[in-house]
Amino acid sequence: MKELLFHGAVVFLVGLIAGLFYWVAILREDEDASARWRVAHAFLVIEGMFILLVGLSTPHLVLRDQMVALLVWTTVISGYAFVFAFVLGALRGLRGLTITPLGLNTMLFVGHSVGATGSFVTILILMMGALGGG
Repeated sequence: MKELLFHGAVVFLVGLIAGLFYWVAILREDEDASARWRVAHAFLVIEGMFILLVGLSTPHLVLRDQMVALLVWTTVISGYAFVFAFVLGALRGLRGLTITPLGLNTMLFVGHSVGATGSFVTILILMMGALGGG
């Protein structure tokens, strides 16, 4: 699945770039910023690897074409939702762990929710495909 390999590499790259912001925050001894960028860096690198692994494992799954399409786009949308939430949250000093306060924090919460839901659906489809039931 070349789409997953490409988009996984993009998310991975954004995670590496977040690592540069993390490094700068450490050099500036900005503990708040370094904590935010550390989370963004680590999570997005892991998310990029996850998307790459899904792409590499997809040919070994037993899935109908519709389920493969759902797997691909759910995984890609999930990855970019996390990119949006973690990068913007780190830039603005927000976490988006709750829906309030309304505004940007709400948008970050939605981004995290879309990302988490997409990851959950991806895992379910991977399990179905591994068992040959998709």
